[in-house]
Amino acid sequence: MKEMEKERKLEQELQAMGMDQDADFDRQIEQMINKKIRKIALKSAISVVLAAVVIFLGVSPLLNLCNMNPQKLNEGNPSRLLSVMRAYYETMYPYREVYGIEVEKEGFGCYTLNMNLLDHTEEDLVIGPTNVTMEMKWGKLSVANDSGGRARILLGAFYTEDQEEKLTRKEFASLLSEIEKLPQSSYLYLSLSDQKTRKVEDLIKQNSDDFQIEWLQVYEPQCDFQAGLSLNLSAATKESDKRGEMSAGELRQVYLENLELLEENIEIWEDLDMPSNDSVWRSDKTLLEELEEAGNSSDTFETKHYCVSGSRDAVLSYLRSGSFERILVDNVRFSRL
Repeated sequence: MKEMEKERKLEQELQAMGMDQDADFDRQIEQMINKKIRKIALKSAISVVLAAVVIFLGVSPLLNLCNMNPQKLNEGNPSRLLSVMRAYYETMYPYREVYGIEVEKEGFGCYTLNMNLLDHTEEDLVIGPTNVTMEMKWGKLSVANDSGGRARILLGAFYTEDQEEKLTRKEFASLLSEIEKLPQSSYLYLSLSDQKTRKVEDLIKQNSDDFQIEWLQVYEPQCDFQAGLSLNLSAATKESDKRGEMSAGELRQVYLENLELLEENIEIWEDLDMPSNDSVWRSDKTLLEELEEAGNSSDTFETKHYCVSGSRDAVLSYLRSGSFERILVDNVRFSRL
């Protein structure tokens, strides 16, 4: 009996020793596995980071090289980019003026264009801060943020032949009556469609301290697309921006130079639209070439559609002296202060 008890006791001790050894062995195996997993995870993370670096250092510069770079276009004073965008908004949009552009590189052929786009009808003409943001991705330009609506397409400001009704005498009298009710200090902005063509030479003689021709659409009836010219710019980047000091002949030359500039650099703005009167065209170099050809071959420089600004009394005096197919009040300020 004693022998059997000794054997059983010895067997139990050996089993206990075996269990201790198995537990230690399992822990060692677990530690080795965890160590290998950590090494594999670290190698994977390093591989991902290296791949990202290789992609950024390799693909991003390649995409930047293969696509238009507005940062380079924005070098110089005035830069090619600024000149083209100023010509685009002046030609297509009444009252609009691009004051400045800053370009930020985002990588992989993508850029952000921070623009200061002025609206001359606004009460506070603030020069400096960004108010329109554009994106250029792989050479394609688009408006990303325009909370103030300055880059919004404007249609229907002027009368066109396909519209059924012109301004009636009753409507005209009612409009004058409403303007008369405004305070004398009021300053108005209007889009006018004249019943007859007006020579630009005669029109600019109307300019005074109280009345200003802001923008005009050049009259080219043989062309479907009609383009314009600003007669009031706030930011002079070159001599041709000083419109108040220019003759009709000099203004005509600026108009033709703007068309030529847009033609030669259509790759910059071709993803933007071409609004005119009550229609919108996709960018089309042919339309600009037709306008430039018509302008160069014409002996006249005239307009039927134009925008004006002036004090209440000056505007009333001008309206009473003419005949108009349409009058649109764009904005009213109660003081110029």
